[in-house]
Amino acid sequence: MNPRVRSALIVAALPFVFSLLQSLATLGTTVFWQDSGIFLSGIRELSVLYPHGFVLYQLTAWLWTQVFGFLEFTRAVHLYSAVCTAGACAALALASRDLLRSRHCGTSGAPEAFLQDGAGAAVGCLAAGGFTMASAGISAKGYALCYLVLALQLWFIVRAAEQG
Repeated sequence: MNPRVRSALIVAALPFVFSLLQSLATLGTTVFWQDSGIFLSGIRELSVLYPHGFVLYQLTAWLWTQVFGFLEFTRAVHLYSAVCTAGACAALALASRDLLRSRHCGTSGAPEAFLQDGAGAAVGCLAAGGFTMASAGISAKGYALCYLVLALQLWFIVRAAEQG
């Protein structure tokens, strides 16, 4: 395996696993806080949700529950949010690492690359430990998918800026 790909996998895997383990420790089997029940019923019945803009979350969570049909429905939806949040933390780690490796921030020598990998993984783990990501990872609401999409966009922006 290419060493660059291997380091990217390690940088992404550390915050992903940290965030997922943190969410799994508190993964609920019942309705959580605020309007989580409305989201759960909207996903289960594929009905219209009152907050517009969450259609993508509703449809992807419904597909997730079909794939993971062996799990209890509520647990499967909460697990979907946990995986989305973990993916967001991994994308933030990669975006941070790639920003530090860009021509705008420094060099790309071997000692610096190790430090840049460590800093990227630390950023992802810090994001996973924050209240915003942690609460999105355990509730059945669309914020987890929003964080994942935004983190992926940030990573793509950093990569596109570096490639010109």
